[in-house]
Amino acid sequence: GHLREASRLKQLAEVPAAIYASDHNPATVKIAQRTFQGAGVAVDIRLRQREMLALEAPAEQGVLMINPPYGVRLSRPEELDAFYPQLGDWLKQRFSGWRAYIFTGDL
Repeated sequence: GHLREASRLKQLAEVPAAIYASDHNPATVKIAQRTFQGAGVAVDIRLRQREMLALEAPAEQGVLMINPPYGVRLSRPEELDAFYPQLGDWLKQRFSGWRAYIFTGDL
């Protein structure tokens, strides 16, 4: 129990992982920054305002979790039909060594 959990936490502390966060909306980025500061993790997260498809992989490999601002929030189905091929190309070209997890209500 307790020793196993303590050992796991020690291992996590010894293997730092860079955390990057972004959003295209400046107001959302400001809210996220305040949230990270309130949680005491602002120094651990590199936050910036950027369009998702403009992002480059910050390392050769990693884990990418995205919640694209598309799909249910798009006003026209043809926009969605055009977006997902772009998303696939972006992932293959810029995040080829990464594992990607996509949060969406459309797939």
